[in-house]
Amino acid sequence: MKLSKTALYGSRLKLSKTALYGSRLKLSKTRSLWIAFETQ
Repeated sequence: MKLSKTALYGSRLKLSKTALYGSRLKLSKTRSLWIAFETQ
């Protein structure tokens, strides 16, 4: 029970980390695109 709880928490933490990284990557991509569009 304790092991599965830890595994569940770990996978959830990894998932949120990946989601955070993905959103940050998307944000920086959008920002760089916006900067490129503005400087044109």
